[in-house]
Amino acid sequence: MSVYIIRHGQTDANAGGRLLGRSDPPLNGTGIRQAEQLRDFFLKEAVSFDRVISSPLQRALQTARIVCGDIAAETDERLLEMDYGPYEGLSLEEFPPELSFFFRDFLRHPAPEGMESLAQVTERAGAVSLDSTMTRIDVPGLTLRTQDSDIYLEAKVQNQDDMKVKASVNAQIGKQDLQKLFSIARQPSPIAWKD
Repeated sequence: MSVYIIRHGQTDANAGGRLLGRSDPPLNGTGIRQAEQLRDFFLKEAVSFDRVISSPLQRALQTARIVCGDIAAETDERLLEMDYGPYEGLSLEEFPPELSFFFRDFLRHPAPEGMESLAQVTERAGAVSLDSTMTRIDVPGLTLRTQDSDIYLEAKVQNQDDMKVKASVNAQIGKQDLQKLFSIARQPSPIAWKD
């Protein structure tokens, strides 16, 4: 089984450089085309879906419907975007100092008052049950997968200047190593372990 994590297509708020969390705008024309391109990619690669779980926000549901076709998307509130509270809708160019400080290192800096923390987001999203035998999680540049009882970490290291792949790592790691990786980032593990 493979699990694909797909970000929603563009909205007017995204295109306008606005902080978009719980607000619920639809996809714009570009966002619809992005979802159609992803659908076409999956069709070309002969990828089919057995189950689709989505945030209840319309931009996520629209993306899921376009990409996955006839598969009815289940919604789960735990997949909602981060709650930016009083900062929702702010221009990305006009952040107040406390928000700029948070985003400079959001893994270590606390969220400003009234805003959901990254730890809260990862805790609730990580609690979503995809399947009792989940075997793959894909995040840009990082893949976690299991084969039998072994856990593998695959990472692509990129040069941030030219974004060309400089190295690729495929290493077998243990459960404790993976939990240590998340503890270093001071984040709860998004993986529910089945012993």
